[in-house]
Amino acid sequence: MIADLEDFYYHAKLFVKAFNKFIRPCQLKGLAWVDHICFKCDSARTYKEMRALFESEKVSEFIYQSNIAGRRIACVQLRMAIRTALGPIQLLELSDKKPRKEERSHFDHIEVYPEGISYTSMVKRVEEAGITLTKDARPHHTTHDALIDAHFKLRLTREPLMNKIIRDEISRRIR
Repeated sequence: MIADLEDFYYHAKLFVKAFNKFIRPCQLKGLAWVDHICFKCDSARTYKEMRALFESEKVSEFIYQSNIAGRRIACVQLRMAIRTALGPIQLLELSDKKPRKEERSHFDHIEVYPEGISYTSMVKRVEEAGITLTKDARPHHTTHDALIDAHFKLRLTREPLMNKIIRDEISRRIR
């Protein structure tokens, strides 16, 4: 469990360091951007505590909560960006525990989207760098994932998370 903001940034930077080393051979600088880092919670209580940690004006620009794939997801616009090889991370995806699934609290993935090349070209560049990707087709979107370590992933996606959320929210309201 993350104890405080200092602890959050300390651990996030450790995962970013592993991400930077992992992504370097792909030569995506200027062609792809980091969208967000995801932290998954092991319980509703942990989610509530983590969200409270980021609700201060001094810590976040905004928090937007939505229900995606049967659980709460809070998008936190961080005031203090986390530097990566593919640009700053300014968005945290804080994910509640999935219903009926055992989960542990952990940093789960860094999500990257193309900018200036197609999604297919980005996937190809990563594979040509010798990284094995697994296609993950979920109801809300399809990604290509690679394990950076036993529990932390690189996740390739077509667009920023906030674009998906806005589109889903609008389509729900139109129905």
